[in-house]
Amino acid sequence: MMYLSLVELGNKDVAFGVAVPDVEGFFSAGDTFEEALEEAAEGLQSHIEILLELGGELPKPSNIEAHTQTDFGKNYIVSFIEIDMNFDKKERVNVSLPRYILKYMVKEVDSNPQYKDRSDFIAQTALEKRYA
Repeated sequence: MMYLSLVELGNKDVAFGVAVPDVEGFFSAGDTFEEALEEAAEGLQSHIEILLELGGELPKPSNIEAHTQTDFGKNYIVSFIEIDMNFDKKERVNVSLPRYILKYMVKEVDSNPQYKDRSDFIAQTALEKRYA
């Protein structure tokens, strides 16, 4: 899952700050642009994991079109942070599917490196449907 991030430019005296508009209350920083994004990715992953553990809702990531009319100013770089949604404990379920759907899933998983396996395909498709 990808979240839009805003990196406020820093310098040798001021850290680079990272905000994620879709995740209320989240902010991170780093001494360099790269470090700021790395710290933000780790922090955002933890923030979302804790939020879900406490019974909160997964923040819906907006797409870039939602932000095209917004002027963030010249001191910001727009970037994206990817969150791995496979952090939660998995539960086994028994699913019966028509053969043609299973063949489609196998083809999608085999041709798309974004999917680790059929379970990952189902999970990502469900999240995409949830936040469409």
